[in-house]
This record gives sequence, structure tokens and C-alpha cells, in this order.
Amino acid sequence: MISKSWIPGGSPVALADPERWSLFGFECRTCRTLLCDRCATRAAGLCDCGQPLRRSIAPAAPQPAAEGTAVETQAAPDAASGRARIFATAIAAQADGTLVDYSTIDFGRQRKPGASTLLLDRRGRPDGERGVAMVRHLRGMGLPPGVQVFANALRDLSGNADHAGRDQVAFVDSFDPFDAIRVAEVDPVNHGLSTDDVVERLVEWDRRFGIEIVAADTETVVLRFLRLPDDTTALVAEICELCPDLEETFQLEPQALVESPWLWLWWD
Repeated sequence: MISKSWIPGGSPVALADPERWSLFGFECRTCRTLLCDRCATRAAGLCDCGQPLRRSIAPAAPQPAAEGTAVETQAAPDAASGRARIFATAIAAQADGTLVDYSTIDFGRQRKPGASTLLLDRRGRPDGERGVAMVRHLRGMGLPPGVQVFANALRDLSGNADHAGRDQVAFVDSFDPFDAIRVAEVDPVNHGLSTDDVVERLVEWDRRFGIEIVAADTETVVLRFLRLPDDTTALVAEICELCPDLEETFQLEPQALVESPWLWLWWD
């Protein structure tokens, strides 16, 4: 069932029973078929008639109150509620993946509790490609409140048979999108930087331009700029300051960033 509510964050009835209720609805503009988030994922974003599905129902955004007015609102779900695990379970069933109760750090060598990870067969595609595509699809579909999703362990050196030939997509209970960096423990230690240093710079870029983080692991962050300045020269300099290996590997030209707002940061 799909819940449409004006309560910020979604109806408390639906939030209390996420296995029965979806907060997101997707409609075919041609035949008017309406699907929940899980059915839309199973259909890979396409209606049976072949037309793309578009999100038509989502939780209402909080509205600012007039000065001096008290407004009673429904609190967002607790970030420790386990909603990420429930959402990941539904996606795993639709995507034909395996769900495990950990994320990985140190190039997949260490298992870290506190998250759920969907293991997806690469089906002959390059490492990380299917994981990133799944994250982009889920973001476009709309994530449940208090859930963060990112592709993890783009380069798995663990030798773990369970991980072989599979991409990893991590689901985390959090309202902070930068927890992807913290959970993945991005570690540019060879450049004298810490995980917190990376988070601080990304928070600043998000404030100025808006960014979307789609992947993070020990040495890599993949993100997209939502807006760019007319002149990207200064931003390119900031990127190279944060990630010198980019400058050493290829010349990052301002025009290249304009043509593609995707950025693949990596530290050797």
C-alpha cells in the first residue's frame, strides 16, 4: 500500500509498518498505472506498457511556521529504527541480490557492523558499475527518510568468495548523507588527510553547489555536482588540492567539469 500524507516525513501509521506501506508512489504518465517503490524497482523504472515511471507521491516537506506560531509535526523516524535494513531487504528481493549484515572497510578486508550490504552480481560489467547504477536508481526513486545508500568497496582485495564478482551497495540508518564517508572510512592518509578532512571539504561543496555522493570506499569517493559556477577554474583548483592524485594522473580541465559534473576522487 502507498501512503500519501501531508505530515512531514510521512504518516506515522506507514512509518510504523514499513513492510506493508510505501511512502513513495510511481505513476506511468501514459496508462496511469501506479506502483510502490518496490514494484517500481522490480520493473527497473518502466511500466508494463514500456513507458518510464515517474515519482508522483512522496512525503510532504516540512513547512516553515509563521513567526510566533506553534506547529505540531510528526517527528522523522529514529535513525536507529532499522528502516535501512527493511528497505534493503525489499530491494534485495527485487534485484536478485544477497543481503548481509555488515559493510566493509580496508578494501573489503574487514567487516564493519551497523549497516546492511546488498551483494549484486556484476554480470560481466566492470567493478562498481552495477552498484553505482543501483544507487542512482534508488536515489531517483526516492529513499525512505533516515536511510542513506552508497556503493562500497569498488576495489575488493579481501579474497572473500562471497564478494567475488559482486558489487557492494551499503544501506545505513542515518539522516546525514556524509555518513557514507564515515561508514566507508575513506582514508587518504598518504596525503596527510583524515576522514574528517574529506567530510569537511564535501560539506563545504554541498553548501555552495549541492553534491550527491554515490560511492565511497577506502581510497575512493564518487560524487556528482548538482550545480556549478559559471567559471569552474577555482573549483578545479580546490579539487586538485583535496585530491592531488587526480592532477598527477590527468589534467582536470575546467571545461571537462562543465561537460560532466561527475567527479571520481581517489587517493593512492
